[in-house]
Amino acid sequence: MVGPTFKTVNTSSTIHFVASDWTARRALLEVTPVEQSATIPLLRKLISSAIKSKTGKDIGLAAITTDGALNMTGSAEQISGDTLWCVCHRLHLVVVGSISADREVAGIIDQIRTICKAFRGSTELSCLLRNAQDVSRPLRFSIDMPTRWNSTYTMFSKFLRLYHVLLSL
Repeated sequence: MVGPTFKTVNTSSTIHFVASDWTARRALLEVTPVEQSATIPLLRKLISSAIKSKTGKDIGLAAITTDGALNMTGSAEQISGDTLWCVCHRLHLVVVGSISADREVAGIIDQIRTICKAFRGSTELSCLLRNAQDVSRPLRFSIDMPTRWNSTYTMFSKFLRLYHVLLSL
């Protein structure tokens, strides 16, 4: 019988902190390839090792920031004892919930999404849009994605910037 095989994945550890001059800082601690099951003891060891290699000290872990998914939250709580929800993910949930609660706004967003998809999916429409813009770096429409917290905003803001070009077509 052959044992389980694992796909190599890269884990990345970042640190976010307030420096002595009160400026918010962030840094990539380490990217580590993992070729085994990412167990809690392994993750705890990788995080501690990354902190120590970057700072030269054994600094306690206060909390781990997650997107709120149950598997992530559970793992983070076992590793650090506390978790924080990512503010961007929380904001995304508020925006998505607000849009879906208002039928008129949801309809407008759906129409914008349909237009953006049409332009992104058609070479002919993409060329028309590019040629209609009198700039060296023409914009393209974006399509929002449910897992990208700022993608609806990006789609909407690009649509607004291209609206006058769209009307000229």
